[in-house]
Amino acid sequence: MDKELKKTRRSEKDNNDSFRKWLKQKRKQQKFDRKIERYRIAEEGHDHVIRSQEDCTRIFKAWLRKKDKDIRQEKEETERRLKLQAMVQKRKKEIEKMKLAHLHDKPFML
Repeated sequence: MDKELKKTRRSEKDNNDSFRKWLKQKRKQQKFDRKIERYRIAEEGHDHVIRSQEDCTRIFKAWLRKKDKDIRQEKEETERRLKLQAMVQKRKKEIEKMKLAHLHDKPFML
């Protein structure tokens, strides 16, 4: 009988310990939830929003795609400008050669 009483008391103590741990964890979670809710309410007035990790990742990837596109377009524009500049320089040289050739073709007149 004495062993059964000890077992029962130990079991009750274990149950009480488990309940206290659960209650402590629940209070901790509720405190955290209240804190998050306060932040959310505070930020509603500032146009800042607490987003989920998935939203942040999606938004970041969209920004990164846009940034890559902008860089690619800028690079293409630079290449196009350089190509155009080279064509203009080549054309100037050709015109200069034509002028020199034309000058040499004319007889010297006095």
